[in-house]
Amino acid sequence: MKDSTSRMIAVLGTVIVFGVIIGYLTEFEYIDSTLGLAGLVLKSIAIAVVAGFITAYFTIKSPPNSIERTRNFLFVILAFLLVIPLIAIKSNRWFAEKSNHIEEFTFVSQKPVLSKPFGQLKFETLEPSFYLVALEQNSQNIQLKTDQKWISDAQKGSKVYLPVSKGFWGLKIVDVKGLRANAG
Repeated sequence: MKDSTSRMIAVLGTVIVFGVIIGYLTEFEYIDSTLGLAGLVLKSIAIAVVAGFITAYFTIKSPPNSIERTRNFLFVILAFLLVIPLIAIKSNRWFAEKSNHIEEFTFVSQKPVLSKPFGQLKFETLEPSFYLVALEQNSQNIQLKTDQKWISDAQKGSKVYLPVSKGFWGLKIVDVKGLRANAG
């Protein structure tokens, strides 16, 4: 009985770890277009540490030695550290307002980024893998990553209007996929 329970826990733990990895991988493209995400992540990490410690304190039975107890505490806290920031990031986007509104940004620059893991062949011409667009709003520097060049002739300091929605936790999410060429 005990052997089947431990196997079930191991399988469940493996599924949860792969679920968390897949959750972060699917969120990467939206992380770049969420403004002020660092504050949300820092707050969720603080909540994760506190919640993990409280959960570990009340659920872990006293093992025979302190090394085992410390290991169990750290495991529970680490599990919370992996899951809670992911839940915060995903819930901000999933429960965001469905309608976009247009906001004004100040254009700073747009740079093409070439990303070729094994280098360029001599006869090969490369297209940029993505573009990094630097913007400014309310004295806050913002950097967005897009797949296409969408501001072709904007000068530094010109106004750019982008679709933005408000996330569940109050963070702004720029609809980079909704942009068309010459959004400026």
